[in-house]
Amino acid sequence: MQTGKQITLNTKLCTPVIIIPRHYDELDLSLECREFTSDVEMLQRPFRPDRHLKPDEIRGLIDDLESRWRQSGLLSRQPRQQEGLDEEHRPNSDICYQNISRVDAVNFKRQEIGRVIARTKLNTIRHIAKAANCHESTVRSYSSQLMLRRVVPVYNYRPGHTEDTRAALQAAIEDPANVFVSAGDVKRIVPQCSKRYIAKTMKQRGLRYLKTARSKRNPEARLYKARDMQLLISTCTQALLQNGETLFFLDEVSFPLNNSSEYAWCGKDSRPQYNRRPDDRTLHAIAVCSHMGFKAVQVYTESINKEAFLYFMKQFLQSVEPGKRVVVLIGNAAWHHAKLVNESGLAEVILYNIPKMYELNLIENAFAAIKSEFRRRPVVKGVGQEVGLIVELFREDGQFERFCGYRRQLLRNLTNLL
Repeated sequence: MQTGKQITLNTKLCTPVIIIPRHYDELDLSLECREFTSDVEMLQRPFRPDRHLKPDEIRGLIDDLESRWRQSGLLSRQPRQQEGLDEEHRPNSDICYQNISRVDAVNFKRQEIGRVIARTKLNTIRHIAKAANCHESTVRSYSSQLMLRRVVPVYNYRPGHTEDTRAALQAAIEDPANVFVSAGDVKRIVPQCSKRYIAKTMKQRGLRYLKTARSKRNPEARLYKARDMQLLISTCTQALLQNGETLFFLDEVSFPLNNSSEYAWCGKDSRPQYNRRPDDRTLHAIAVCSHMGFKAVQVYTESINKEAFLYFMKQFLQSVEPGKRVVVLIGNAAWHHAKLVNESGLAEVILYNIPKMYELNLIENAFAAIKSEFRRRPVVKGVGQEVGLIVELFREDGQFERFCGYRRQLLRNLTNLL
């Protein structure tokens, strides 16, 4: 469907829209002003949700979505492929040593090593360790005992800590004054225990040493109508339950080129300064993703405006299968509500987020990881190379594992905000 009057427009200096995972070369990243027309030919169907669901019905849909994703393996990271091993010799990923005692774990590992040695032709420490899903040092210890004794004895753990030591450790852990201390600090209080033993004991008690939560003393109130929130969450959930990718998340992000990591390799007489890379310019990117990963990205040398948003949406929708139902969740930036955008026909597939409800836009979490990687990028010369690095950050293979966490967080946010 084509709506509105056709107007010829030009973007600011930018790359073309890079569709992921299509192949591209360096020539495709040329920065230039791109001419296009304002009309949008909609070959996709706008997604129309059921707008009359009650909160309990929406919670049921969220539970169904979580169950479907869990059964499909979309909420857990996939085990990495082991190079150099065939299917028979790959580690058994179903084994979870955290759920059994140390004695049983050690004896089970020894049994696995013995099975691998007896049933396979593997003869190197590295390959045996991979096939038995254990550390190489465990295989070396097993081999040494097998050579000396002809048989590997059953492992029996004899605790080396007295009752007084364990009581002192328990008192140190339970003392409210030690809530901010690390395992190393606890070791100074109870020097008879190792840091590893202290960390394991604290973990068994359900404690984890995490960053403290940060919040403003007087947070700005986020006002919204409960009905609007229910309708937004209902639309997102129903779209995510569709077969294939129906709901897309879109937003913009800035990349100051002087950004650097907080840590760096330093010489004896030299120490790099934080956020002091030589280039003070800022690049801007507009990207779109689904719950499965990034789908498209475009980089600009200046801030995003209505022409940039319209051009990106037009190019992205051309890559989506015709006839497919589509809805795109976006923020409330001024250019998203521009008259030019509304008259182009994009309003049919746009779903506006509630102001300041960033938790509902999955791409916000993805941007946080992208910017963290961007701070640690290699030192390069020229804006062209910086653009190439930014595009590759959106295309790298590690994004699939990260999106497992983003999906889990999205489910929690949908439930908590309902």
